[in-house]
Amino acid sequence: MRLDKYLCESTDLTRSQARRVLSAGEITINGDVVLKGTH
Repeated sequence: MRLDKYLCESTDLTRSQARRVLSAGEITINGDVVLKGTH
């Protein structure tokens, strides 16, 4: 599953908001910053 889609389904974010949050470097997985929804 794409990370941006997961963020939308598990939060109140829209897909464009999720992409913005990802590209801003606000999401980490196992301590690594994720910049794309296709992690």
